[in-house]
Amino acid sequence: RQRQMCIRDRLPDVLSRVRSALSDGGVFYCSFKHGGFEGERDGRHYTDMVPDVLEGLLRDSGFVPIELWVSEGSGFTWTNAVSKVDGHRRASHSDV
Repeated sequence: RQRQMCIRDRLPDVLSRVRSALSDGGVFYCSFKHGGFEGERDGRHYTDMVPDVLEGLLRDSGFVPIELWVSEGSGFTWTNAVSKVDGHRRASHSDV
């Protein structure tokens, strides 16, 4: 079975599906390599992210960002986010 890549254009749908899978008040953590790169690197597909863009994607998907930060680890710079589910918003995709 071939792995599906999470390209930038698919992130709103993916995040809306994650949001729908969580209960109201549920917490979600995600991290991306920091930056604006998207494509193949060392034989793998990467979608890098910066905090401002990630915050917008999370908000648009019905999450309330609690904290976004940039960190160093494993020789890379990471964009991290912890968000919670806003019980008053629903995912915008009807096929979730």
